Amino acid sequence: MDIRSLVESMADFFRGTYAWVLRNAPPLVAKTIPSHIRKIHEDGYKSGHQKGYKVGKEAGHKVGYALGEKTGYENGSLAGEESGYQRGLEEGKNIWVITDERAIGSTSIDQSVYGPQKFEITDEMRRNMQKEVADAVAKRIIPPPTDDQWKMIFADGPATCITAGAGSGKSTTLILRVIFMLKHLKIQKNEITVVSFTTAACEDLRYTLVKVIKHWGDSSFEYEDAKKLVRTFHSMLLQMSKRILGKIDFFENLKVKNEQGPVEVVTSTDDKDILDDEFGLEDVENPFSSMKLSDLQVTALKESYIALYNSDETFRLHIDAMRQMELKRSVNNDIPENIYDSIVTKIASARDKSIVEKINEKIRISCGFPESNFEIGPLFAFEAFGYQFFANGFVPSEGKFVFIGGFFYEDRLFDSEETILDPSDNSKRRIYHVIKVKKNIISRYLGSKHYYINSPDSMKNFKGMTARFDMDGYAKKVLEPISAPIFNIQLDGEIIPSPIFEAFYSQASFIESMGLEVSKAIKKMRPYRSQCLEYHFSNALPRFWRQFENDLRTRKMATFNFAFLELASENMQEKRIHDRMLMPFSHLLIDEFQDISPQIVAWLLKNQRRIVERRDLAMGSEDVDPSVSLMAIGDDRQSIYGWRGSVPSFFKEFDRHFPSHPWLGKASRLPMVENFRSIEPIVRGSEILLSSNGYGREKECTTRRLSEPGDHGIKFEPYKDLDEETKARIVEKITEQHAYVSGLKKTYKNKVIVMSRRNETLNAIRPLIKDLPGVVFYTYHRAKGLQGEVAVLIEDCVYENTHKLRNRVYECVDWLPEGFTYDKAQSDEAVQLAYVATTRGMRRVIWFIEGKKEKSKGIGAAARFQIEKMQEH
Repeated sequence: MDIRSLVESMADFFRGTYAWVLRNAPPLVAKTIPSHIRKIHEDGYKSGHQKGYKVGKEAGHKVGYALGEKTGYENGSLAGEESGYQRGLEEGKNIWVITDERAIGSTSIDQSVYGPQKFEITDEMRRNMQKEVADAVAKRIIPPPTDDQWKMIFADGPATCITAGAGSGKSTTLILRVIFMLKHLKIQKNEITVVSFTTAACEDLRYTLVKVIKHWGDSSFEYEDAKKLVRTFHSMLLQMSKRILGKIDFFENLKVKNEQGPVEVVTSTDDKDILDDEFGLEDVENPFSSMKLSDLQVTALKESYIALYNSDETFRLHIDAMRQMELKRSVNNDIPENIYDSIVTKIASARDKSIVEKINEKIRISCGFPESNFEIGPLFAFEAFGYQFFANGFVPSEGKFVFIGGFFYEDRLFDSEETILDPSDNSKRRIYHVIKVKKNIISRYLGSKHYYINSPDSMKNFKGMTARFDMDGYAKKVLEPISAPIFNIQLDGEIIPSPIFEAFYSQASFIESMGLEVSKAIKKMRPYRSQCLEYHFSNALPRFWRQFENDLRTRKMATFNFAFLELASENMQEKRIHDRMLMPFSHLLIDEFQDISPQIVAWLLKNQRRIVERRDLAMGSEDVDPSVSLMAIGDDRQSIYGWRGSVPSFFKEFDRHFPSHPWLGKASRLPMVENFRSIEPIVRGSEILLSSNGYGREKECTTRRLSEPGDHGIKFEPYKDLDEETKARIVEKITEQHAYVSGLKKTYKNKVIVMSRRNETLNAIRPLIKDLPGVVFYTYHRAKGLQGEVAVLIEDCVYENTHKLRNRVYECVDWLPEGFTYDKAQSDEAVQLAYVATTRGMRRVIWFIEGKKEKSKGIGAAARFQIEKMQEH
């Protein structure tokens, strides 16, 4: 027998022994108490060692003797001893070792911000607060809270989400919550901040807070105290960034004051000065709520644009490509073949030469034609159905015709009601209608081999381009810096064109509001399938933004977006953020929470996490409470600011973004669904709008305002065009409603609130309203939070665009639902904007809408409402 066979025989022997032991081992062994485990380990080890050694030695001796060689004996003995030892040891372990299967303890990182403590609210606190509120109600200082409002006042969770519907009385409840925190929970004033998104909303809350808190016995509490307690996010950012980022000013603050130049901003390096000085308490509106830029801001953007155009060849190529595209753009590129038949074309041709002459005369007076490389028309350009059409000019060097529109908005060449004689029937036609028909015919029958100029900026751009060529068509040698073209651009999805550098600022600001860095977002974007306008824009944007931020840095300036991103970044030196700067973030109460943007969420979460971490380190100190709290008050049904970067997902998925400690479970969600503003028919009609958008929350709200004779819900007044006749109808209706409200015994200060999507529409009606006090005008967006006895709405709410760029930005945001696009968000917001607008009315809502909207690509909210109502009946 060789050594291998011997070892295998030994293995079989021990396997059999092992099985026998398992079958016959007393079950009491498994119950051996833990104190004997060590002794059992030792006995098992010794037993296995002895048996293995003996068997191995004997086997090795036999093999060695049989072979008759000393080496065989030694090798066999050693091999047998080793194998036997291991087998014996395992046999001993298998017999005696008892496995301790108790779980080994471990710890992990606590990712939560809120908890584990709750507010300690006693029954005595509640009784005292209720008694104090009853006294204030008796003195008509505040209205009596409802059961839902009391739940908000007494909420004990560190993270609470309040769903407050339109007209639910959240402002008064918010004030009472602050009173309860100050007077009964004994939280210090400098640890509480109430946040609202507009300075107007902050002002209202401050005055109410001063009035109410004085009733609670704090006679020393004045407006300046309320100004420290009620802030906008941007004013809080301004105060912190002055201390952390150094002596910088903000681009958004570039403005002219008293026509004496830019505002002087004085900064301080002393903590107390920064916290308490007047500038530190300056009200700052969300600058993205209005994209209207000051002259100084426009100049700064333009300077960066021109400098980059002259220094960066790649940027210049993209800009030139976009300029060519915009010059060639027509009003409609997707006009059906049969949109204009031969009869319409014949009528348009008959008046065409005279309208070209009329436009050219206006151009001569206003901005002038190019001085070289340009032939002034009318010049025959093309035929449609055999009828002639003329161009305003011709560029010989490129062989292209030039057509000029009537410009738009405040740059119009003609008055909106100006007419021209139509030779076909000697009737008068509005010039802008005639120009629109001509543009559509050009688009359909001429193709793209032409330039179309529709604004002063595009004319300047065109004149600059023609100046670079001589009359023989050869490019002039440029001996001086290239004059950067200034032209308007309109990306797909944008409502109106804007200067190229303003478009860069707008889209970069949107990307940063989404919590992304511009360059990284552009690099991450899904590629375009062609060299379209958005392709060139996306490639030029990060180059411009880097140039712009560098230029700001040399002026010791920055944007608010940069400050939000920087102060929330991981590389921020924590030691520079003084504890006193963080104190106001301890307990946040945020109004209109559905309008919050990702960059602001990252910033406030970072600051509250800093507070928790620092207080955890100081837990050995006396009276140190590491907890922070957040109360979010809003309504995702009123989310209407997605175009500036807000994301209602933070409100809808509150637990996901603002995690509470596991001991507490999910954050509290409290509803406030009673409407104190509007009568039942208005509330129900507004909710039908939402149900058509997939909300499925109709009749969730209950109304506390009773209908009176003469009150009614949403009534519609269709119109075709906003012409003089329609304007007269609207003015008559406003006057009629004002007379109705004036005849009531007691009314709100806003008798009639007139709203529209655009300021242009309001500006057409406002001058026609005279001597009617209590009639106010707001866009749908600006009217949020306001109310009037009667609401008069003009224009439908509809989104029917495809925003190629912003859809790709949405794809770069990891936490947004898969497949959720910017277009979908805007389509939802169109309906939500209608809901906001209609719920401004207290007694009546009257809505003027264009009837043609029902046949448009995207159906409007008002038209959808009417269709659903018809289906009900």
